[in-house]
Amino acid sequence: MVPARDPLKLGRVWGGLSLPCRVYFGLVLFALAGSLLSHLAQLNPGVIAPISALLTLGVGLWTVIRAYREFPRAWLAILAVFAIGLTTEVVGVRTGRPFGHYAYTDRWWPTFPIGDGLRFPLQVPFAWVLVVLASFALATRLMTRWPSAIVGGMIAALVDLPMEPVMTRVLGYWTWLQPGALPGGAPVENLCGWWGTATLGCLFLLVAIQPKRIESNEPIYVLVGHVAMTLGIGAISLI
Repeated sequence: MVPARDPLKLGRVWGGLSLPCRVYFGLVLFALAGSLLSHLAQLNPGVIAPISALLTLGVGLWTVIRAYREFPRAWLAILAVFAIGLTTEVVGVRTGRPFGHYAYTDRWWPTFPIGDGLRFPLQVPFAWVLVVLASFALATRLMTRWPSAIVGGMIAALVDLPMEPVMTRVLGYWTWLQPGALPGGAPVENLCGWWGTATLGCLFLLVAIQPKRIESNEPIYVLVGHVAMTLGIGAISLI
């Protein structure tokens, strides 16, 4: 039996969220409702789907970044995370290292050419920033000092693991050219590459905020919403 105070507690949590965080969850619900309607009615969402995805990532990212406002050096660390994500992804697409051999499609709009017939989604490095910052925020609740960077990288890698089948087989954002044994056909080196890359980003964040922790819960909420939305879209595709 659910205690009578639970709805009130949920209402207090919702009431305590910032406006960007509320908008983010509104966009998550919109994406899930739109996916369900499109799937059941066999409708083509057209430009609504990519624009919705872009807005959801943007608002979620802004919500996460706001939690780092109190740290003066955080912006430099966030820029470092962006540069790390961008560099490793471009290198990864062109060489297969450190994630394995894969190729992005044009479905993760907008994309731009990077030569040799390859395309690169503009949203990729921003998605890295969202996941790494949110994972590190959670890690600071579990560990202190340098172990928090390792745990943050591990959380980011584990977050990617269940989302791979949806991102590749349902949304079709990328394809694995040499499929592996992990969910979605990802190779084991993808998990290791995620851990290493995210840990490097978390180390920059650790230097920026050490020895404090991220007090806001909103990055964690956004991370949960990010995973829930992706897995929800995957579940809808199975109906």
